[in-house]
Amino acid sequence: MKRIVIATDFSRDATRALQHGVALAHLFDAEIELFTVHSLSPLALGDRELALSAEYLEQAQHGIRQHLEELAEQLRSEGATVKCNLGSGTPAPAIWERAEAAGADLLVLGAHGSHGFDHTFLGSVAERTARAATCPVLTASADAPEPSEVRKILVATDFSAHAEAALAWAQMLAERCGASLLLLHSVAPPFGVGEEELYVEDERTSKEIEKSRSRLEKIAARLDVDAEIFVGRRYPETDVLAQVAEQGADMIVVGTRGRRGLPGVVLGSTTVRIMRGARVPVASVKSAK
Repeated sequence: MKRIVIATDFSRDATRALQHGVALAHLFDAEIELFTVHSLSPLALGDRELALSAEYLEQAQHGIRQHLEELAEQLRSEGATVKCNLGSGTPAPAIWERAEAAGADLLVLGAHGSHGFDHTFLGSVAERTARAATCPVLTASADAPEPSEVRKILVATDFSAHAEAALAWAQMLAERCGASLLLLHSVAPPFGVGEEELYVEDERTSKEIEKSRSRLEKIAARLDVDAEIFVGRRYPETDVLAQVAEQGADMIVVGTRGRRGLPGVVLGSTTVRIMRGARVPVASVKSAK
């Protein structure tokens, strides 16, 4: 990992995500690019007195850039290699496009940021960015603990190509920091069963659980790091968040099938639900295939 782009809107979530991104940069001796988006534009309201003047916009942009540079200077004083970049336009595409242009190995941003209304109706900037970015995306909320030694990484898998990519990324990180892995697969209740706790295993489900356990054991056996396995019987996000709390995992890594275009917020996804509920950083990884 040589280059990490950290996107910020200076919110509490973004600040916590930045701290985790900086910790990974120190771990890998990676270069950091701080990036923020200036999304204001002149308002064509008809009444020229109500429109934002070019001078006002220029001052706002200068203030944002100055804030970014001050943050960069603070990180440089702590030994990080940092440069800054200010973009414009719609935040989510501006962020993932910058990550691609920079050749980022990792993109880091706050899980929620300061766009509460936007989150409700369109999906948060973080969620849309994670769906569209081609590199791994690490998100963290203000509720996440401050960075410390990574000792256990939970890897959620559905045995897909994206899950394999997520596992490879998690193993790379575990090898670097001496952490162990917890491999988790959920045999979810059938759609429409109702409350997860009311779901009673039948013979078919029991066989699926044993089959999944066998697959996880084979995966764990071929890894170069210590790995435990867990087969859940609830919905994946429920099992993941419960095991993070029970096992004391420091990070979640999950494969995602996200794509550009319509964000699919109405149906959601396992990755999005994990991002929304997690109190530890979440890394979403796609397969290059």
